Amino acid sequence: MVNSSTLGNRQLIDTNSDIPYSQFNASIRIRRDVISFSIKNLLPLLFFVMIAYFLMFLPFHQISIEAVSGLLLAIVFYHISLIDRLPNSVGYTVLLDYAFYVVYALLGLQLLLVVLGNNERIKLYNIDTNELVRFGRIAFPVIIGTVSVVLLVVLQRSIG
Repeated sequence: MVNSSTLGNRQLIDTNSDIPYSQFNASIRIRRDVISFSIKNLLPLLFFVMIAYFLMFLPFHQISIEAVSGLLLAIVFYHISLIDRLPNSVGYTVLLDYAFYVVYALLGLQLLLVVLGNNERIKLYNIDTNELVRFGRIAFPVIIGTVSVVLLVVLQRSIG
């Protein structure tokens, strides 16, 4: 970049007073379309969560560890496929990862309830499996609602 100015020095008038600069600064504003990105990547995750929640409405003896762990495995593979699409320079945890961590916690809770309901020692204490299922039915929406509000607040702060 070259500036053709005398910078107010009268002695440099009618001379070659070009001032070369070795660098210049530029500012570029990049904006991400957060809504379409979130819908595209989080909608399948929402379907997985809905399936896990609907499992809680089956009779307890029909909820199997295999079904819940298979669903967990599908979510893990979906998570890995999304991470692989990110650039290699993204080595930190992104907001999308936190959504997956919440789903992992929900499925972990569901697995815990199924294991507790099928445990022989728990059956000796006469704990009703319907109470475990009822707890899961309430805990799922409460956890999802709480996390959704927190994510919306974080998104509002990062966008605004």
